[in-house]
Amino acid sequence: LFGFTGITEEMLAHWQSSLVLLARDAKGFASVCYDDEGAIKILMQRLYDQGHRNISYLGVPHSDVTTGKRRHEAYLAFCKAHKLHPVAALPG
Repeated sequence: LFGFTGITEEMLAHWQSSLVLLARDAKGFASVCYDDEGAIKILMQRLYDQGHRNISYLGVPHSDVTTGKRRHEAYLAFCKAHKLHPVAALPG
């Protein structure tokens, strides 16, 4: 079950022992997740190493529990660590 379906953990409780969540971690459930933070860090470092200093972020709202918040926070952390001015657009 993908994390962006809108189904809550409470709704899934009956299937907890036989269900694997994708792109969403939830306590007590087996899950497979992306390394969202690592992917953004690698991408940002690559752009930074190429001399880019004005790097904008186009993402999804933080309500997207699968990737939205994690990726945006990784972008902001990189900007802070490298003293870059963050510019982001999060539709919705």
